[in-house]
Amino acid sequence: MSHLDVTYPFSKSFGYADSRNNCINSAQEVYNRLLKYTPDESLLPFETLSILALDENGEQSEEKLKGLVCLFPPDGEKKLTTLDFVKSYDGVYRKFRTFRAAVSNSSVLNNAYERIVDVIFYFLMLLLVLSILGYNVVQTVATVMSVVLSFSFAFGPAVSKFTQVRQRSIVAQLKFFTAYYCSLRLSSRPPRK
Repeated sequence: MSHLDVTYPFSKSFGYADSRNNCINSAQEVYNRLLKYTPDESLLPFETLSILALDENGEQSEEKLKGLVCLFPPDGEKKLTTLDFVKSYDGVYRKFRTFRAAVSNSSVLNNAYERIVDVIFYFLMLLLVLSILGYNVVQTVATVMSVVLSFSFAFGPAVSKFTQVRQRSIVAQLKFFTAYYCSLRLSSRPPRK
């Protein structure tokens, strides 16, 4: 996870990309830097980027070139506008952040499952130790379960009542704000002729 929390996900020469705004600003700066290498052009020619598709022998790799065309689709004149260049980087950045969020959510779920399995494991180990020490495990479990069951019956209706009251309160607030918003919209409309 620490490898995904970086301020330079593309490279240091690209610039900061720790937020979407920084990524967009850095992409614009890269576009302007690349445009300096083609002084007579107002738009970036795709040939400038196609240098990235060269293999070890200095020949263009078709596979890399197809990837570049998919990532940075040129227009009919084989040129890239600033908007298209930045949109390409923004798309990659959003996919990167979506992947990071998915990994983070997955790790949270894994931690929750691990805690549940740990509780079950330690409970079974406790029962095993009690059994080895000669205690009547069935009687102990039955006693503990009767206490837990009685508390669940005692607090179950109270918790249910609390959540129902809370839901009604939220629904009432939503109805109030909806009515208030609609009245504001109706009062701000110009009169019909």
